Amino acid sequence: MKLSFTGTSEQDGAKFWLNRIGWTPSESVKKIAQENNPTKTSYVADIGGGHGRETLWLAEQGFLSILIEPNKYSLEFAKKRANSKKLNIILVNAALPYLPIGPQIVDVVEFYWTLHQIPDEFKLLALKEIYRILKPQ
Repeated sequence: MKLSFTGTSEQDGAKFWLNRIGWTPSESVKKIAQENNPTKTSYVADIGGGHGRETLWLAEQGFLSILIEPNKYSLEFAKKRANSKKLNIILVNAALPYLPIGPQIVDVVEFYWTLHQIPDEFKLLALKEIYRILKPQ
């Protein structure tokens, strides 16, 4: 599957998203934190989370956070910020519809601004893959 990062290079795509949305967490991730207890939640996976603004914020709230992102430059931004803030997060260089994560190990998936970037013929597979990694509850 061919991936596109705003029609430019992977590095330019990473810079574009960092400049566009910065580090302020979205309302959707704040809702996730509000509705879940970090001590009773195994993993929260941020799929297609770019430079990790949501992943890092969740880690600051005490959640075990996984950033799944195909753009290696975005992952580098996340890694540098996590190191500077002394946050422990898991970085996975991957893209839907195939994730290198075992079945039923994630409690919550944060999937913000990602589905529209997946080609139509892979959308259903992508959603099935998210379902595969989610715990039954």
